[in-house]
Formats: sequence, structure tokens, C-alpha cells
Amino acid sequence: MSATLSPVRQELAELCAAILPGLHGAPGGRAHTISPELWAALTDFVPPQPGSFAGFRLPTPGPGVTRRSFLDLIPVVPAANALYVPELTIQPSPGSTRPVGGLKAEQALLLDGTNELLRSVASLMSVTDELLDDVPQLEAWIKTWLRFLNTLTEEYQVLNGDATANGVNGFLRRADIVEGGSGATRTEVIASAYHEILASTGFMPDGLVIDFLGSLLIEDTIEWVEGVPWMFGMRVYSSPNMNAGLIGCFGVGAVIGRDGPPTVEGTNSHDVNFTKNLSAIRVESRLALGVISPQLFRSLAYPTTP
Repeated sequence: MSATLSPVRQELAELCAAILPGLHGAPGGRAHTISPELWAALTDFVPPQPGSFAGFRLPTPGPGVTRRSFLDLIPVVPAANALYVPELTIQPSPGSTRPVGGLKAEQALLLDGTNELLRSVASLMSVTDELLDDVPQLEAWIKTWLRFLNTLTEEYQVLNGDATANGVNGFLRRADIVEGGSGATRTEVIASAYHEILASTGFMPDGLVIDFLGSLLIEDTIEWVEGVPWMFGMRVYSSPNMNAGLIGCFGVGAVIGRDGPPTVEGTNSHDVNFTKNLSAIRVESRLALGVISPQLFRSLAYPTTP
């Protein structure tokens, strides 16, 4: 037999059902007007006294995207120890007419290749076995949080990794990705770099990674489409791992090699965890960045004032 909820508890359940999808990043959040009875119950809440136990249940992490990453723009291919990357030098030239059966104009496309070693990105978190037992779904939340932190570390490596120090060969460490753009404002610098790539290669950039989105909001240049920021037809990503900016054709100019998806595992056999009733939960991924054509990217240096 199912218990009947009081009107206030029933309204609280409906309120949670209305707002939880939005908290998980999923569309479809609904508005809900709080009744005076529910408001009184919330404002008159008395917290438990110190030393007492208040049980609670964490909501299950939803399938919605909680944070967008520029890594999503880059194609992913399977790789084991190393990633072979074809390197293209684009030298477009306008075609000319030729008589039927005559020699045709040849486009200059220089092809080379290199190998990029896969690097490991990993971290762990320890939690007591008692807490895992007492708090339902805490393990799922820890795994979700670790995946989030792992994505931040992957972003740092893909942007700033130093291949000579057991790191990924990042975009901004490559001498063949030159600084581009000029102007008095951030918008002018981005527009100038966009034109440089388009004029020299014929490709239109599809992504922009910047340090802080607010720096562009000052100039009122961001267009929001269904909650996603766009600029000049490019997706805009803000990353704490970016010092200034990077613009380019991420979809065709780069590739990420992965040795499978990130794995999350837990054990109590780490160090002296067994004797302390601790469990260690670890996330690990192995990846390499391959830049197919450095001409399709520009690093950005903004002016000191907007």
C-alpha cells in the first residue's frame, strides 16, 4: 500500500520534478508557483541538532550535458600506443580553364605525417565505506564529478600540454600554430584571425576557445542560440585552461586519438585503505592530439583593454 502524501509534501515533490531537469542540463524545466503553505514549511524549517543524523538522498545524475567542452568539436579515432597524424600543407590556387583533353591545373597539397604518443590523464578520490553505505547514489555522484575534473585536465593538456614532459602535444605549444589577428578590441582580433584562416586556406573556422566569455559580452558580439553562445558562425567555448584565445577549424584540422573512453574504477585495496575502511575511486583516460593542418588555427593575443 502506498502512503498518501500531505498537500505540502505533494507540492514539494511536484516542485522538485519541475526544477530537477534544468539542474541536470536537460531541456523542459517547468515553472512552479510556491503556495503560502509550502513557503511557511520551508522558512520554518528547523535543522537537526549537532550530533544527530539527518538522512538524505542525492538525485541521480541526469543524462543532460552539464558543461560543454571544445573537445567535442574534434573528431575522435581509436588509437593504442601512438596516433599517426597526416599533416597537410594547404596551398590553394584558383583553377584555370583548359582545353578538353589538355593538361589540368594541379593543386599544391603537401602531405607528411608524424606520430603522437598517447598520454594518461588520471586522478582519484577517497571516501569511507560507511559514507558510501549511508548516502545512496554518492558513488554515482563521485564518478560524475571525477569525469568532470578529468575533462578539465584533458582540456589543459590539449591546449597547453608539453610533449617533452609526459604531456599531450598541445595546440599552444606548437611553433607551427602562429599568433593571428589584430585590432583595438577583442572582437576585432577574432574577426581578423578568422579572415586570415579563411583567406589563406579557404576554410571557415568552426570554433573559438577563450579564457572568459564575459570579456566578449562587454562588446555585445555573442549571439545565443538555444542557450549556446555563437560568434561569426562559430561555437564559442570558455575554458579556465585558456590564457587568451584559440580559433580554428577543429572539425577538419585536428583529431584526438583515444585508447577507449575514460574509465572509472573503485577499490579498497589502495595503500592502507582496507584497514581504514576507505575506498578509492579513480578516473583515467589516454589520449593524444593530432593537428592535421596547423594553418587552420591561430592563437590569439587580446589587447590590454576591451
